[in-house]
Amino acid sequence: MSEYTLTSHKEKAQELIRYLIFGVLATIVYFIIRLTIFFINKNAVFSETIAQVIAIIFAFITNKIWVFKNQDKNKSVFLQFFHFIIGRLFVLVICLVLAFLAVDKYHDFFIYLFRLEKIDYANFLFSSALTKNVIGTPLLLENFIFALLGQVIAIVTNYIVSKFIVFKN
Repeated sequence: MSEYTLTSHKEKAQELIRYLIFGVLATIVYFIIRLTIFFINKNAVFSETIAQVIAIIFAFITNKIWVFKNQDKNKSVFLQFFHFIIGRLFVLVICLVLAFLAVDKYHDFFIYLFRLEKIDYANFLFSSALTKNVIGTPLLLENFIFALLGQVIAIVTNYIVSKFIVFKN
């Protein structure tokens, strides 16, 4: 293998590691916002919307500056942000549909399907001060499961959009 190929692979690996680190941070921001708002008002679509908006702004800034180290002078920041938003809106629609169908509309079906009502919520894992407001009831646990699924879909889709459309060199 040539030195260029090794350097290229190393740079790609470092970029992917940076993306995962900042992706985890964006996910933490997302989860804190979503779960806090959901705990307060029990509306998955509203909590999803607010959490996504804040996570999108955080992700754009970190992706542009630290992940893809994009200093493209030919494309304005506003145009990049517009493309970034379009990609994120696509993911937002997927997550909103998932939240609406799985948590707001058919939560009883999914709670039954996953047997979440059979779990002993008095168990320490579900009743501790740190977890009872996040996964301490069948509805909260189901919301957490689908929020996590939405974030997996978001991470993969957003990387592809950011890498090949928004911040491509």
